[in-house]
Amino acid sequence: MLGFFRAQIELNVPAIGGKDSASGTFKMQDGKLIHVPTTLIAIANSPQDSAKIVSAEFQDARDKKVVYFPFPRDENGLPEWDAYRDILSEVRQLHDAGKVASSSVVEEGGVAASITKMCFGNRIGFVFNE
Repeated sequence: MLGFFRAQIELNVPAIGGKDSASGTFKMQDGKLIHVPTTLIAIANSPQDSAKIVSAEFQDARDKKVVYFPFPRDENGLPEWDAYRDILSEVRQLHDAGKVASSSVVEEGGVAASITKMCFGNRIGFVFNE
């Protein structure tokens, strides 16, 4: 919860909604205890013009560049917020200039897994260069 709050403060974005359950035990009517793991559900909304939204899959097979923006972290693995805000600003400028055809987050599996998923949507291949 503190991490979400910190991100809100650093990125100057409001909380839209959500639910947390830190109390993981509930007593049923029959007296039986049910143990539920601690849960956090976050709800977000980002109103946009639908014509400006891009999806994750590659859109065409023309010669395009893929740009990777690594998430900047400090020595403790925490976000370097100034650098991250700079990256978000650069991505926004590229998007607003019409230079972003598709976009994806690098998750488990790394860059190669993300690129592979981007290829699947429209069955468009990709060749890594050095």
